[in-house]
Amino acid sequence: MEAGLNSVQSWSDLIGPEKEKPYFKGILDFVNARRAVAQVYPPPAKVFEAIRLCPLDRLKVVIVGQDPYHGPGQAHGLSFSVQPGVKPPPSLLNIYQELQSDLGIPPARHGYLKHWADQGVLLLNSVLTVERSKPKSHADCGWEQFTDKVIEMINLHCLGTVFLLWGSPAQKKGRQIDSSRHLVLKSPHPSPYSADRGFFGCRHFSRCNSYLEETGRKAIDWALPDLLTQKVAFGPGDTGAHPALFAFLRLEGSIPVVGFPFQDFDNTRSALTVFAGGKNFQPVLLGYLNNRLSWAHFKAEIVVGDIDLKGVVCRLVGHGLWFLRSLEVSW
Repeated sequence: MEAGLNSVQSWSDLIGPEKEKPYFKGILDFVNARRAVAQVYPPPAKVFEAIRLCPLDRLKVVIVGQDPYHGPGQAHGLSFSVQPGVKPPPSLLNIYQELQSDLGIPPARHGYLKHWADQGVLLLNSVLTVERSKPKSHADCGWEQFTDKVIEMINLHCLGTVFLLWGSPAQKKGRQIDSSRHLVLKSPHPSPYSADRGFFGCRHFSRCNSYLEETGRKAIDWALPDLLTQKVAFGPGDTGAHPALFAFLRLEGSIPVVGFPFQDFDNTRSALTVFAGGKNFQPVLLGYLNNRLSWAHFKAEIVVGDIDLKGVVCRLVGHGLWFLRSLEVSW
């Protein structure tokens, strides 16, 4: 048995008509109206990212989440996933713990799950938008009806899909799934509040892969590769009454890195933010500043993910007594 299609060829065939219905247009009107007065996640271009990254002809697994993360810079359209450089949330850390127990895979150093989506894992939230610091703020606006339809169409038109349903909301959403056509695996949610009630030890990842292989398909590589990084070194600076840093920049590797303004200095350690094409990434390693010397040496790994950074200006911006000058490098 091969996973994939029956009577449809693409997501457009499967759910295209749904997007023409009045309720769906009502969802979009509601979300657009809220964006005008509140911070809504994920950005408009990422709302349907789960579907975009997982073409129907590659679909093997569906992992159902609830609503997107509601913190700045977290949500990007994939359930349980966060953007490169953002600290993995507790539920995702518990997923990593179960992966290690089940398959011996060490926890990833990031929470960016695109590697799973690229292999045919649909990381689908029940609700596709949320407002900052307001969990479930877009529940009942219509998204549940739309994502119910997505699951219904997969159930009817695909064969041999693995559904991982963690927590009662996901299991309620999956009541319609025909277990004679698909593998349905259920457990408590990986949240710290429920993971020890049956998520830990569920072995869903190995059971999923065994089913895929038994039905003639390639198993999912659940091990997340390290994100593409560039190592950057700064120093030494010039001397003077005030310890100003006139930095030089060294890039190890051939892929350009975007501008990285330094922020939030306390004269002991630095916080680093990376901006790429309007996207905001946090560092995986912080540099240190010696507040007694007239120069500083920084080393940082800059997460750039899969963003095309060609032609972007790289800028080191200083502020306060420590940073009185700036350096710009462009490619």
